[in-house]
Amino acid sequence: MPKLLLLLALPACLYAAPTASPAAQLDEAALQQRIKVLMTTRPADAQTRAANLAELEERFKEVLIRFPGGTFAKVAASSLAGLLHRTKRDEDTREFAKERVEAAKTPDEAYIAAMLMLNVAVATQDSRLPAGMLTEKGKSDPQLFGTARVRVLLGAIQVQGQLFRDANQTLEAIAPDKLEAPERNQRDMMLARADRMLAENEDPGPATELRKKALALLEGVIGRNRTPSRELLAVIPDAVDLATKLGDKAKAVALCQDMKKVFTGHPEVASSADALLFKLEAEGAPAPAFDGPDLDGKPMKLADFKGKILLLDFWFLACAPCKADHFALGQMAKKLAGKPFALISISVDPAGKADQIRAYLKQANIGWLQIYEALGFESKIAKQYHVVGCPAYFIIDENGVLKKAGLQGRPVEDAVMAEIARLEKK
Repeated sequence: MPKLLLLLALPACLYAAPTASPAAQLDEAALQQRIKVLMTTRPADAQTRAANLAELEERFKEVLIRFPGGTFAKVAASSLAGLLHRTKRDEDTREFAKERVEAAKTPDEAYIAAMLMLNVAVATQDSRLPAGMLTEKGKSDPQLFGTARVRVLLGAIQVQGQLFRDANQTLEAIAPDKLEAPERNQRDMMLARADRMLAENEDPGPATELRKKALALLEGVIGRNRTPSRELLAVIPDAVDLATKLGDKAKAVALCQDMKKVFTGHPEVASSADALLFKLEAEGAPAPAFDGPDLDGKPMKLADFKGKILLLDFWFLACAPCKADHFALGQMAKKLAGKPFALISISVDPAGKADQIRAYLKQANIGWLQIYEALGFESKIAKQYHVVGCPAYFIIDENGVLKKAGLQGRPVEDAVMAEIARLEKK
């Protein structure tokens, strides 16, 4: 699972209707309603927008101080950290979180303070203060900060900070039967994440055991949760990845099919499941034969690249990670000049973008082959390769066999280099 999905996304238009006095105390229901109004309506002038953002901040804090055991406190904890991060006030968030930790007098207050610390860690990408403070408070005040549900949040903070061994120890020590269902799910998901990452640096034997344990934890989460949720949307692909690494293709396929079943009526999720199934079933088989036009309408097809290692790069203009990767792709292409290698970037931009694509390619000094069908993600090649997000990379060998599907990041270059080395040894 890339970044923890714990912060609630705040609308880009975090504006509101005419302000009420921030000093006016409201009961819990009225306070929630006021926050909803502040988050969903849009005054036109900048002064009112600024005033309403300031009120929204105070209202979130009011919830956390006056109603830490209320149903809205979790929303306030995540939203406040996100709001202050977006307004470049991370230090204010840290200070408020520290104040709430020190002020906690009840288990509910301690739990919400710990949740605020977790969201500070997620928003700022810095887990040192939250992890250190909650660890110390757990020792000095175990009645408040040593409870099972607070330790689950500490484990999540440690995972966020890539302190995977610490997280493993924290979360393993928590008896699952001491937790309510949501905290049990969070504990198992975070422990599985820690075990997965620890496995990457272990010898094969211990790594296999860690992956088996992580997969069992995620299967437990999936089995206990049979309604669509963000958690399941993250958990099932992770479970598929673990099953694949353990060599259990049948289980990986079954998990993909289960994902489609649980998310019936969600076509975008079905597409993601189909992409996972494609990766499972297509790697090692002949790659889908494609043909498509370059920016000048000249056709090219897969058969043109027989005898070479071919890398397909799916991208689009508004994809910042795609553009960031293009520099690395260019460097790799230079290293492989004269080698049996070809690189094709396939734009999944909609119609009418050809001139913008040309301008970007010129500005970025990109000279390798391009395909542009002007159909967005409905392009024939994107659908053949089940591309649902970008960047996405596919490696095809000299005989037209799909070797790797849906790669991202550093493993792309490593996999390409391995294929080139293999081919040159023949």
